[in-house]
Amino acid sequence: METAGSLSMGEAASKELDILTDGTVFMAWSTAKQQQALTRLLHEEMAQVTFEKFQIPYNPPSPSNLPSLQQLSPSQSHDDYLTDQEYKLFAHTFQASKNVAIAVSHKEYIIKTYYRFNKISSGSNNSNISGSSNTDKSVFSSIDPDAIQRHDNSKLLSFIEMIGYTERWVHGNQDAPHWTAALAHHLQNNSHHPEYYSNSSSSSNTGDRSMPRADLEESVVDMLAIRWERDFGGDGSVGGARLGNIEARYLKRYLDEDVPKVEQILHAIAEFE
Repeated sequence: METAGSLSMGEAASKELDILTDGTVFMAWSTAKQQQALTRLLHEEMAQVTFEKFQIPYNPPSPSNLPSLQQLSPSQSHDDYLTDQEYKLFAHTFQASKNVAIAVSHKEYIIKTYYRFNKISSGSNNSNISGSSNTDKSVFSSIDPDAIQRHDNSKLLSFIEMIGYTERWVHGNQDAPHWTAALAHHLQNNSHHPEYYSNSSSSSNTGDRSMPRADLEESVVDMLAIRWERDFGGDGSVGGARLGNIEARYLKRYLDEDVPKVEQILHAIAEFE
């Protein structure tokens, strides 16, 4: 028999479905609990070598960053403690773990794309990564390789991005409750996006809002990596001409003065191989 405060079977099923696809309950967690969830998630889903490759500090879960209920300080409450059940809801029921896999895969394609079109001589420290021969040939010469390793790290380190991107890309919800905030956070914290400059006051004292060359080149790497992974399934035989055939609608994100620069890079990609 149901009491006044109990849920009907339909309401309970609806609430469970919400948790499956909607991260609202996790956004209500304390900052401490959110950080515990991210820390545990990354260390369960990524190997240490992946942390090192992406230049993310490797701090395995321990009593210092994942305290037990008995180790909470007087200033903390039970709301700061992440239970195993809560973690499972977050990582597996809500499927944040799948979002980690998506983000990691994209980052791997970013690295592959950069070195594919940034051939380095055999004497370079990175020749083992690029797999290149003795010839230097570079389309993305302005990018710091470290920036490539750190590309889109906010998708793994920001809780709002973890929630919003899971809602949008794991569950396919274009109207996800936290997607707008997650995307805004991502664009505001990653200067390789054209929107970082067109939607903000990020400009020099002269008022020039055009993208710095390194960011512009990384934005092209981003487009190529997405196309290579999603449109061609990672097929290594796809040539630069097809890979660099980017739809015009994606170039509309850029300021007018940056479009010719992007087109010039895409032309170089088409001629590269």
